[in-house]
Amino acid sequence: MKASLGPAHFALARTLRLLVAVVCMIVPFRAALAQDAPAVVAPPAAQAEQAQQAFLRGSAMLDQHNAAGALVEFDQAIALVDSPNARLYRARALTILGRYADAVEAYERTARDAEVRARTEARFAPTRSAALEEMRRIEPRVARVIVRVTEMPPGLRLRVAGRDVPLDQVGNAVVVEPGSVEVVAEAPGRPPRRQIVDARVGRPVTVQLAIAESASAASAPLPTGDSTASGARRVPTVFLVASIASLGVGALGYGLSVGFFAAASARYQQLERDCGASPCPESLRGAVDEGRSLQTATNALFVLGTVGVLAGGALLTVGLVRSRRTEAAVAITPSGFSFAGRF
Repeated sequence: MKASLGPAHFALARTLRLLVAVVCMIVPFRAALAQDAPAVVAPPAAQAEQAQQAFLRGSAMLDQHNAAGALVEFDQAIALVDSPNARLYRARALTILGRYADAVEAYERTARDAEVRARTEARFAPTRSAALEEMRRIEPRVARVIVRVTEMPPGLRLRVAGRDVPLDQVGNAVVVEPGSVEVVAEAPGRPPRRQIVDARVGRPVTVQLAIAESASAASAPLPTGDSTASGARRVPTVFLVASIASLGVGALGYGLSVGFFAAASARYQQLERDCGASPCPESLRGAVDEGRSLQTATNALFVLGTVGVLAGGALLTVGLVRSRRTEAAVAITPSGFSFAGRF
């Protein structure tokens, strides 16, 4: 006797087929999820024991309010076995020490590592939650700087507040202590770029750095031939100063000689009116002597002016001649000053 298949049987079959399809979808998904999580290789037993002892010592120091000593122990534990739990306690030590920028970075790293490990080890889920919650409490104490560069040449090194920034983090917010922050970008063969920014809480500041093509533009080329790069011959400073001083003395001598000459002329004209064609009386001898003194001073100042002008011209000429044989250049380079010359 044959059993007839009613609607209930077909519904049950459809349900079974749906369950099989769901299972087939879930199993590969869980396998892929497990593959995304990096495999954690168990450390040697002795190394794990050393890490555990360092972690316990750090925890005890933290309870004794010795955050600096605890930080050293946690760093040692992480160097032996990189555990999100040890990183969480390290972030707590940094927070107690008041190094809030470092603490926020440590909490962020803890949360990332714990999230990855929690995919295969559920015990790290609370570690991630604790890191995020504790980081949220100190966020108002830090500032952030976003650095962007126009290009990323080979060997580029980026530093913010004295700390190196990984190149894959360029464009992301870097946690810093509030206040003046120095941003430096360096690359081989190129002048460094530095910029000081005012980092404030709650308002990320963006820095745009353009790295020059070459450092050669920072130094002037050494002149060749008998002229400088500008086409004009430059007189050595010592000759230039001496010639200017001599010309100044000459100009002063000429100016004073003109003044004394005018005074002497006025005096002689007065004597001519007083004495006429006859010799001057004894009563006017003082005026006659004064006129002669003025004339002597005029002659002396004229000679002084002439000597000054001639000396200034001679010094300027000697300086021009020496500039043909001695040329020097001082260049400012990224590493300091450089001096070069031809003698």
